[in-house]
Amino acid sequence: MDTLLWRLYDCVKEREAEVWVGTFAEVAAYVKERDNTSLTVEKHKDGITVTPSMTLDANLFTEPLTMKIEGDFSDIKVSALQKDTPLEVKNNSAHLLINFTPSAGQIDLKFT
Repeated sequence: MDTLLWRLYDCVKEREAEVWVGTFAEVAAYVKERDNTSLTVEKHKDGITVTPSMTLDANLFTEPLTMKIEGDFSDIKVSALQKDTPLEVKNNSAHLLINFTPSAGQIDLKFT
């Protein structure tokens, strides 16, 4: 049984770019934040501004959330800033994935 469990851990480790593993507390906080965060989206000529609003205590709930934006991004370069902090944008052509902090203010997306 131990060998099977360690093989499972090895498989998860090999796919760590695709699979998020967290403690029960981290996963519970992520779900609670996700369910208590809303996004306001404003389009402008060179991008989008997304303003997250979370109804939870920002001192207790600090897990980053993942925003998924669907669309054809095959020929587009996208950059993201939350306040003055650059955010990583994963672009797989069919959608964007951006990790952000719900309590850290607006996110500015620029498309070039």
